[in-house]
Amino acid sequence: MKRAVAARGAGVGFLVLAASVVMSGCGIGTTCSAVGWINTMTVEVSGDASRVADVQVCTPAGCSPTDPAELLSDPSIPAPQGDRGGTWTFSLDMSVPESVTVRALSAEGEVLAETDAALKWQRVGGSDQCGGPAETAPVRLVL
Repeated sequence: MKRAVAARGAGVGFLVLAASVVMSGCGIGTTCSAVGWINTMTVEVSGDASRVADVQVCTPAGCSPTDPAELLSDPSIPAPQGDRGGTWTFSLDMSVPESVTVRALSAEGEVLAETDAALKWQRVGGSDQCGGPAETAPVRLVL
């Protein structure tokens, strides 16, 4: 009789352990979505931003285009999403460069200001197991 109770107790223990593994999301076959994500960064221009016609972000992979008609052959090159009152947003595919060079350009292509910035990325979606979209603190560019 003691043997039957011990076997039943071991079976219940196994079920509790299995349920806790499944419910914690730490199961052996963690499945991640095949869909990628876009990481974003912003550049805040201070000073006379009316002189700025374009902002360019350069990573080791290359620089964002200054002509919106240019096609990007490498999705890791920052893609400008536009200016919103002195704040420029860039999408960087799934890449998270450690540093960037940021330039403010006049309509004639003159460099009005330039800075090198170290970036610290923070995941803002997804999970630890599968990754997800990240953002970094805004890069400030002073004219």
